[in-house]
Amino acid sequence: MKFKVMLIWMFITINIFAYEVMEGDKPRKLAKSYERIISVYPAHTEVILDIGGKSKLVGTVKEKGVSERTQGIKNFSYNDSLEKYLSVRPDLVIIRPMYRDKNKNLFKRLEDMGVTVVSLQPVNYNDLERYWIDIGNLIGREKAGREYVARYRKGLESIGAKSGKRKKVFFEARMQNGLYTASKESIAHFIIEKAGGDIVTGNDEPLRKGTSTLTPVNMEYLISQGSSIDTYLVQKGKMNSRSRDDIKKTPGYASIKAVKTGEIYLIDESTLSRPTIKILDAMKDIKKILSK
Repeated sequence: MKFKVMLIWMFITINIFAYEVMEGDKPRKLAKSYERIISVYPAHTEVILDIGGKSKLVGTVKEKGVSERTQGIKNFSYNDSLEKYLSVRPDLVIIRPMYRDKNKNLFKRLEDMGVTVVSLQPVNYNDLERYWIDIGNLIGREKAGREYVARYRKGLESIGAKSGKRKKVFFEARMQNGLYTASKESIAHFIIEKAGGDIVTGNDEPLRKGTSTLTPVNMEYLISQGSSIDTYLVQKGKMNSRSRDDIKKTPGYASIKAVKTGEIYLIDESTLSRPTIKILDAMKDIKKILSK
């Protein structure tokens, strides 16, 4: 196994969705495309597959909605050993900031071995198009990346704005150590607003500015607004496992209009949190719910 040894340092500025690669002490842009790629985040993998880059994947992540399309490709996680990563001879590993924070040693050692590590995560919905184009550039599918963006824009136009009175919505993103909803500039917030919902939050500030898609909600404030909440949406998945019955049994929720009328809907976490073109499907589904 031969690797050209070079030091590559990655610096990430999440709030403007920028990344920079350092070669020694000189910054440079990622200008080349890569041929042997490990993608450790489901959204990265889905976009790579969607724009025709499957043949370049030598490693991916085991996850619902992805594994069905990547049979025969070795599975990886951010907790795996350096030896496992090197066994497939990658020239690029694509991760997300949280993974780098959880296993800095692994990704630093990969960089020291000459493997480029890129950390991407669009937190703001305005980051989406650049994110897709960047992935297209990284895998040598620039045209396909631009076409992906064009498909998204066309789909967005076809969904359009909801006519008539907009419904008041509460979106429960997580109920763990407190109640959380989608932050104002998050992708989930954008999806719901585009589908015709006005989200009740009481707080526009994200949990961590520039890196978090969540914002905390004061339970007393939510209950005080209960009579105006037409629809209660619940993110269902790893981040939040609550059921409709759990919502109904929450102390104080009996006064919330949507709970009284049974307008409680579970939304698959992956359609709301993964920055892929599937967010258009989430918009359509939520628009149907809000049109009832």
